[in-house]
Amino acid sequence: MVVKICISGLTGSGKTTISERVASDMGLLHVKNSYKDYLSENKKLTSFIDETDEEFVKNFDMKTIEMASKEDCVISTWLSPWLIKDATLRIWLYAQDEVRVKRYMRRENIEDENDARARMLEIDRTAIEHFKKFYVVDITNHDDFDLQINTGKISIDGSVSLISSALKEKMRR
Repeated sequence: MVVKICISGLTGSGKTTISERVASDMGLLHVKNSYKDYLSENKKLTSFIDETDEEFVKNFDMKTIEMASKEDCVISTWLSPWLIKDATLRIWLYAQDEVRVKRYMRRENIEDENDARARMLEIDRTAIEHFKKFYVVDITNHDDFDLQINTGKISIDGSVSLISSALKEKMRR
């Protein structure tokens, strides 16, 4: 059985950190495709998202699907649980806004908490609208997910352990 673990979540939920650990611990390829890779130094992510056209979006997402088709992998993109139709596991990571803001501040080197919160929530809002527009997907609905983890309360090690256990359970069925 091919293993494809899709991990998603809002800004600062721990997608990249946990996906990297899961991939490393399980010896899987980590597929990470992000709009941030296309930003110029002075461009805001929300502006970039707002300006993308359907052709760019579809090509970008086809690249993610293609990257995930090559071997067993962990895919950490916002949309992967909806894009990867043959996903083995679909996982949603979440945390309280206060936790996500602190993570976002560290990652983006922002000192003002209110500024960081505003930016983070704007990114989330823009991304949610973006996926509704291009895919008619509501990334706030996780009914079809195998696992949801509160990374504000569960450590990285604990999250990786839960994902590993969920994969073993899924493989047994």
